[in-house]
Amino acid sequence: MASLFATCKTSILKGILTNLLVDDTNGRIVQDALAILSFPFADGVSSMPLISGHIEKWAAQGFNNPFQQSDQATIHSLHSLLSRLILFIEDYLAKATDPFPSRAYMAVPGLVSPGPRFKGKRIDIKPVKFITLNRAEKIRFLRAFLRYELLCKIYHPRVWPSIDISCADQVKFMHEKLPPVEKKELYCVDEYFKGVYGAIFAHCQDSWLPDRPAPSSSDGVSKHGLLYPDTVHFSACDYFTDMDIQGRNLASILPCFGLDLLVHILVSLDRQEDYGRYLKRWFRTLSRKFTWPYNPWVSKNHFAKLNGQSATFDPNVYHRGLRQDSPHRRFMSIPIFQHYSGYEPWSRGEQRGRILGIHELQLGIYRQRAWAFFDDVRLFPDVRFHFPTIEDLDKEDQIANNKLGPSYERTRRRSKKWQDYYWGRSLDNPLYVQEEEEEEAMVEDNEGHLTRFFEEPVTGKIPSF
Repeated sequence: MASLFATCKTSILKGILTNLLVDDTNGRIVQDALAILSFPFADGVSSMPLISGHIEKWAAQGFNNPFQQSDQATIHSLHSLLSRLILFIEDYLAKATDPFPSRAYMAVPGLVSPGPRFKGKRIDIKPVKFITLNRAEKIRFLRAFLRYELLCKIYHPRVWPSIDISCADQVKFMHEKLPPVEKKELYCVDEYFKGVYGAIFAHCQDSWLPDRPAPSSSDGVSKHGLLYPDTVHFSACDYFTDMDIQGRNLASILPCFGLDLLVHILVSLDRQEDYGRYLKRWFRTLSRKFTWPYNPWVSKNHFAKLNGQSATFDPNVYHRGLRQDSPHRRFMSIPIFQHYSGYEPWSRGEQRGRILGIHELQLGIYRQRAWAFFDDVRLFPDVRFHFPTIEDLDKEDQIANNKLGPSYERTRRRSKKWQDYYWGRSLDNPLYVQEEEEEEAMVEDNEGHLTRFFEEPVTGKIPSF
């Protein structure tokens, strides 16, 4: 009876997966998934030949198809892997299409407890199910999330510095074969996972969950709300800085360590009281190890600069929605401001840097909205708000810069202590309140490996890299 049940279950899972991957015509998605499933653990130099051989096998698409061989164990593992990935994809969909994405991104995905949550409380974010996507959109999301996770394993600091040159060259060659649109998708996935880490940073400190914006600006609800650009973009880097930890670049590095780490943190944060305090110590320890010169793999030149792709400039996004007579149309990527005279009160050089910074923000906004995956804008309640033009953001930026001390006030608006003071819920001015001193102790090294993200999660301390 048990054998019959196992056979029936495998048959059902095989049918589900076959239907899900029906558009994986070249088998590349399955190969990426299989490479993730069996990626060897990095146990020092001795494991590098095995890992290099594994990467070379993936590059040659040499993994056996489990559906053709009715490999029950692999089919079950593949189903677990894709199910966990789809949970993250649905979290991304819900946050990207929420009327107030900056608020939605403050919630962590519900891996253990149902629904997105902020500090243990469920947040009212309308779910968007994976099955509501059309076939082309489904395959784009699966393709990008799988490839991103696989590259995180390949570029992991325990792996990439030690693999042989020929294997590294094969990985670079795979990047050259990657169509530009798929690189855009990978940048979107990276931005989403930055947002998840940003939510984790918010959970580890005194962050404020804003109310939904009032229908009318005359309503007092938004009087002390978030300030631009926090109203349009959720910045993981800013929430990391709010923890008063050096090494702002760590907010961009952490997503590139992959899902094994992220799932471990999310599950531990949900199940273990006061895990946020441990995480802050761990972040502080890690920030001293991965200093500014260390860059995540999405920023490495051999990935970011091929085929005219850049992590910080996209001409399609830049020119979207611009009028024919817009002065911003003169800006091209190389050189971006060759013919631009600049506005007052900024000089030409200052204007160049300012507009580039605004466009980088614009890219972050579009990527948080998963813009590269959709065929249309049917899921977005306010297209103009969700996808602002460079002109829209330029105007917002000039208004913000005309205010006194905008950066200080932005930080305060993100703080619950300051919000309580603004609204009279507390009479203690945070400027004069003695803050509890943070524990400066380093996190000790821990042996072992993280549990695979698609397996039963284990909570607790994080193994050393």
